[in-house]
Amino acid sequence: MTIEDIKKLREYTGCSLKDCKEAFKYAESHEGCTPLGYLKAKTLTVKIEPFEAKVKAFSAMERNKYD
Repeated sequence: MTIEDIKKLREYTGCSLKDCKEAFKYAESHEGCTPLGYLKAKTLTVKIEPFEAKVKAFSAMERNKYD
């Protein structure tokens, strides 16, 4: 993760730099998760199932879309 990666994700999503950095950290420590999947799960879901399952589901759909 570089500052350029964080800024690129911020430009794509409109999320704060803090949230984008948090998303990269989460994705690095959770297999099958992407930063974009994390942000979508964090902002668009209701707490019905485990958070990591939601991140993985969104990650699979959105993998590398912001590249």
